[in-house]
Amino acid sequence: MSVQMSTASIEKLDAMRKKEEEDLVSILSTKHGIPYANLSSVAISTDGLGLLPEDVARAHEMAIFGKNGKNLMVAVRAPNNPDLQKVFSGLEERGYQTKLFMVSHASLEYVWAHYKSISFAVETEAGVLDVSSEEIHTLITSLTTLQLTRDAVNKVLQMKKIYRITRTLEVLIAGALANRASDIHIEPEETNVLVRYRLDGVLTPVAPIDVETYRAVLTRIKLLSGLKINIRNSAQDGRFSVRLDNKEIEIRTSLLPGNNGESVVMRLLDPTSIGISLERLGMRPQFLEVVRTELEKPNGLVLNTGPTGSGKTTTLYAFLKHVLDPGLKILTIEDPIEYHLAGIVQTQVNHKEYTFASGLRSALRQDPDMIMVGEISDEEVASTATSSSRISPT
Repeated sequence: MSVQMSTASIEKLDAMRKKEEEDLVSILSTKHGIPYANLSSVAISTDGLGLLPEDVARAHEMAIFGKNGKNLMVAVRAPNNPDLQKVFSGLEERGYQTKLFMVSHASLEYVWAHYKSISFAVETEAGVLDVSSEEIHTLITSLTTLQLTRDAVNKVLQMKKIYRITRTLEVLIAGALANRASDIHIEPEETNVLVRYRLDGVLTPVAPIDVETYRAVLTRIKLLSGLKINIRNSAQDGRFSVRLDNKEIEIRTSLLPGNNGESVVMRLLDPTSIGISLERLGMRPQFLEVVRTELEKPNGLVLNTGPTGSGKTTTLYAFLKHVLDPGLKILTIEDPIEYHLAGIVQTQVNHKEYTFASGLRSALRQDPDMIMVGEISDEEVASTATSSSRISPT
């Protein structure tokens, strides 16, 4: 006998089965003393979801669907599964607290579907964007030109909303690293949002993005940088890191309110940048010899100026590495400390008790052979710096 059912009948039967499953899970949740949750219409935190690899979540029939600081909301289907305790112990070792909710298989499938929006970037610790080396290398090797980066951004913008948010940020960061940009600028305008890289000191347009994507990416950046999402009328500064192979690339985030929204600047601090020696800075031989001579003098003043992204920090650190010697006491006063060098005392100003002026005065009492001042911010700093540079060491 042939039995045929209409599409409406099939959908009705499917809805009945789902309701029966939800009802059964609700009853079992009371038995186990664990709250029941239907996640089919709940907003899923990708920041929480990403704390657990997808294969582990599926294997243990669980998922982290909510995150508030170090508190996690975890969906489970079989709370008596002995293997779950190993997962919970691992989360607790990382400082997280878990609250369990019993859910249906349909709810878990709904949460697991959001792994596609995470792609290969997940937030595993506060302020750290963990990146798969293999995936990021693939992006970096494929985004070797600005045009390829533009094409990649435009391609991502055609994706569904839940997929393109994190992927847009991934492509922008990977493209910046591949093209050796020092900064990423995201600037909202009236109808769209302009994205620019600073390349060799010059701001270069990458591609416009739509306002909806910008708002979602902005929220993602705030979360990663430890900034307040609901603050939109005040400047904010934060930071997060991208782990790539055995090095950690720090990204300093600056947000500034404007007429059309918050302007974002992300400064990329690659530790390999300070590996450049004095000889590789590209100075003409005659000028290089002059610099070497001045750096070897026991007293004097070297001023380094230039626009943003012109290589001032790279140059200063090349100077420091050139003069680094166990027999010398070298101090730095920076805002912020961008790279760390062994054998040098580095300090950071806070613009309150410890400013460039007070820092320089204190540094002079430390019996230094050399001081690097990150910024001559006022007349007092300039006067103190020039005066101390004329003092020969005793």
